[in-house]
Amino acid sequence: MDLIRDILKHLNSQEVKRLKAQIKNNPHEFEKVGFLFDLILKYPEKPEDFFAQKLYGKAADNSFRVTKARLKRMMEDLLIGEKSLKEYDADYIIAHLTVKKRLLQGEILMGRGAYPASKNILEQVITMARKYHFIDEGFQAQMLMFRHNCSSLNAADLMREVDDLKNLSLKAASLHEAGLLYYQLSAHLATTTLKKAAEFKDARKIMERLKAIWDFTNAPMAGFYFLKIAIYYTQITSEFKDARAYGQQLLELVRTEPALKSKQREGAALLQMSEICLRAGELSRAHTFSKATLKLYHKDEINYLISLETAWRIAFMQNDLELANQHIAAADDHPSIHLSKMRAGRWKYYHAVMAFKMNAFKKCILLLNEATSVMSDKLGWNIAFRLLEIMALFESQQTDVIDAKIENFRQFVKRNKHDDEYVRAALLTDLLHVWHKNQYDFKKAEEFIHDGILKIKAYHSKVPFNPASFELIRFDNWIEAHA
Repeated sequence: MDLIRDILKHLNSQEVKRLKAQIKNNPHEFEKVGFLFDLILKYPEKPEDFFAQKLYGKAADNSFRVTKARLKRMMEDLLIGEKSLKEYDADYIIAHLTVKKRLLQGEILMGRGAYPASKNILEQVITMARKYHFIDEGFQAQMLMFRHNCSSLNAADLMREVDDLKNLSLKAASLHEAGLLYYQLSAHLATTTLKKAAEFKDARKIMERLKAIWDFTNAPMAGFYFLKIAIYYTQITSEFKDARAYGQQLLELVRTEPALKSKQREGAALLQMSEICLRAGELSRAHTFSKATLKLYHKDEINYLISLETAWRIAFMQNDLELANQHIAAADDHPSIHLSKMRAGRWKYYHAVMAFKMNAFKKCILLLNEATSVMSDKLGWNIAFRLLEIMALFESQQTDVIDAKIENFRQFVKRNKHDDEYVRAALLTDLLHVWHKNQYDFKKAEEFIHDGILKIKAYHSKVPFNPASFELIRFDNWIEAHA
């Protein structure tokens, strides 16, 4: 049942209606399947035996499993139906499905000896493969034709065909390599800021290889991989002018290339531009790109919820609290908000930040209690969560529990002190220690706090504070204001 539920969560309302209509139009063949589907819609979280009892009056057996398998297959087939593909709004998806079907048809006809008909289909495949840069399918179609024709070719034509196929196979292999390199480096860049020289060197080497693959294959997908990695890299290295240039190039690529053109990829490119501008401190431009991103997605899509996080951070940093609250309300109403504990926890954290900003400190603490899932992320979220909790506890005059929270924070930073990401956290620990030692008396600790703030400012003169950080209420600013 888990697989059926997983698919169901990612069908839109029109697809659910179409599946109902399909079952209704075949009442005899799909009577049990229709009953099961109605029950799942009504009771999505019930266990398997509940549905088996309703359908067959007994625990799940082979008959129930057959019915369940039929429903799952119908749901899967729906995804590649013509209407669903059109709703996806990406011609290359429809073209890819068509090419794969035609390739198989051409191979079957060739196997049956219908050579003219097979050749006609395979030539169509090659034409479409070139238009959309389906290198694998183009190679397979040409290989099938070569396999049939090779015995009748003269030596010169034979070698020319072999060379063409070798070149095409190299391009296909290179494109697969580009995909592997992209996911390898993007995963690494998501958890590091490249403090070590060797990391910079390795990242640059992969970027250069991706660019070489793009030049060799001329495949838009290779360009997509290179530009995305270049954007990640230049954001980390604070080369925002280069990041914007790469971002604009990516946006143009996904808007003009048939092999990439889709609202999903255009939305991803626009979101990337909003993140670049956010990190560069260009909040007005970030807001413009963020609005354009949200307009591309239906409000029930998961990509809308993902984009909404960036929109919220921009609104909060612009001090547009009304818009920030609207984004929180939209997230709370989103059907996918609870599919991921981490994502649900992040939105509770954003809500807690809003509560702190509006001086609702006790509400902030209650919301943080619902956001503890973010602490599973050791980089960024954990620190931001702990600091906000300490500030909220002090502001709500719950100083009796701050001692333990500060000690926990100190131990957490100590365990991770080898990581360059925790330099700022270590400096904040010194501030916390002095403040704690003076019984949270800002006047007594004023001189020490002042010195600590100077150290943090000196650090950020070399390593700028990241505006896209999860530490949305900065502890150093808060304690400086009090002191």
